[in-house]
Amino acid sequence: MKALALVETPLQLLCVKEAADAMELTSVTVFVVSDLRSNSYTQLTKLRSWFRDFSSEKYQFVVADLSSVAGESLELRIGLYADLFNELDHDQFDRLLLCEYRSQWQKDIAATLSHIDTWLLDDGAATLCYLFFHVPAKKQFSLPQTGTEERQAEANRIKQSMNLSTGEPAKLSLFTMFHAHVPNSIVSQPNNLRCIYKLFDAVDSSSMVFIGTNMVELGMSTADQYHSIVKEIIQSTNKKVIYIPHRGQSKENNELFKSKFPTVEFLTLDMPLELWIHEQHKPPGHIVGFYSTAFYIANLAFPQINLTCIAFTQNMLDKAEETHVFGSNLFTNKEAFALAYDYLPEKVVRYESHLMQN
Repeated sequence: MKALALVETPLQLLCVKEAADAMELTSVTVFVVSDLRSNSYTQLTKLRSWFRDFSSEKYQFVVADLSSVAGESLELRIGLYADLFNELDHDQFDRLLLCEYRSQWQKDIAATLSHIDTWLLDDGAATLCYLFFHVPAKKQFSLPQTGTEERQAEANRIKQSMNLSTGEPAKLSLFTMFHAHVPNSIVSQPNNLRCIYKLFDAVDSSSMVFIGTNMVELGMSTADQYHSIVKEIIQSTNKKVIYIPHRGQSKENNELFKSKFPTVEFLTLDMPLELWIHEQHKPPGHIVGFYSTAFYIANLAFPQINLTCIAFTQNMLDKAEETHVFGSNLFTNKEAFALAYDYLPEKVVRYESHLMQN
């Protein structure tokens, strides 16, 4: 069975690898659309080199560089992925692996290939939002309209001229870590992350990882508020703390963090956190942070590591409701964060800060 996989992030590529193994696919064309200057793409290339399978004949990669059309016309931006897609032999594909239901280019290709078996893979806890907001509304996609009606009409004309459908994709099946929450009406298969599962000889109980978040950049808190919670966590433990920033955190805020916490090891990764953990002979025995996909992945892949998720305060959630939501009309950031926290794996300890109650 041959598949086309649509990918933007390292996690999506990891899920493609897991799906290809579980579904026993014989050939996978991985279509990547990304900013090749970004940390996300750097991590994606690390992941690609980490798995030997990606260098085998089973996988073929097609890559489109978003930065090459930044600020350019609609025709050039749509043509970036349409031209590469049209160079592929569509008739060879038996299955489409869709990784992002909040992405316009992925929707366009899924709609164009609506006649083949289409599966939605995980993009973190966004899958939960799909299950709890999109499925009840019977909508595979609900992309916000951008620009004027005239501009939208122009985009549709360009797509049609490039043999892209402007309709709706067919019904989606799910390959997901959240298999237990999929209703019986949807065909699904569990994503158990077996390709990175690992039992270590031992974990380092004297150290912990604090996963950074871009909540300051999203406008959910001030830097001082964020630092106060980090300080509370650090003061509550005698463990060595390794702080790993989120790739969405700004250079300015990272430098500010380092000046505030000079004794904390600040570790910037050029690979996904999960690969870094997997490569450690004796990884830190505890991961702490605000909401992160890492909690779901580590729960499945690294069962020896303890996990603690810090709850967002009500004030943070209220501010999250005001921030931009990428790619869906059916939920707000507040609803997405609250849902992800409510459906954390049972193993994850929930922590409510004594600070920031207002």
